[in-house]
Amino acid sequence: MFYTVYKTTNLVNGKIYVGLHVTEDLNDDYLGSGKQIQAAVEKYGSDNFKKEYIKICNTPEEMYNLEAEIVNEDFVKSPTTDDMEKGNAGSWLYDYRQPRTG
Repeated sequence: MFYTVYKTTNLVNGKIYVGLHVTEDLNDDYLGSGKQIQAAVEKYGSDNFKKEYIKICNTPEEMYNLEAEIVNEDFVKSPTTDDMEKGNAGSWLYDYRQPRTG
């Protein structure tokens, strides 16, 4: 399992989105789950976005803390980002240390 913090860049308008993602495949096509980034991907098409890993973390805590450090209040207020909430503020936070069921 990889605990990642990534940056997705809109190649059309230059806006960026920073998020966290847990995956078994670093080459998956995940670009972000925020409302604005999803709307932008729908509008411009996924081919117009580039994802880069900022860091592959060792633990979920490291991942959450790094995202919170980057996606702070000033970052969210910037007109150059598609992030709408400060990092580690998502309502879906999940403890990835626990085994998945279902």
